[in-house]
Amino acid sequence: MKHQPLDELCASLRRELDRDPEGRRVARLLGRYAGGHEDWRPFACFTELDYTRNLIHRCDPYELLLLCWGPGQLSPIHNHAGQSCWMAVLEGELQEVHYRPTADG
Repeated sequence: MKHQPLDELCASLRRELDRDPEGRRVARLLGRYAGGHEDWRPFACFTELDYTRNLIHRCDPYELLLLCWGPGQLSPIHNHAGQSCWMAVLEGELQEVHYRPTADG
């Protein structure tokens, strides 16, 4: 059975995070994958009500999720305190807004 590019990405992410838990090369791996592969499409699930979080792969060092937003959909203000988080846009556009914490949190 032939490995798909997504399978190769998962294996590369695992090797990278085992080698370097800070994941300094993760963004590069995601960027290379995002440059034209389509095997993520079976994981895409859109709804009219809200954005969706679709699990592609989970292992000890990481979870790979496909987040799907329709036009005008938002995710709530949140942070990833204590976690590393990387993302790549596979199709369309994404606007990210960074907020500063207030004195009262």
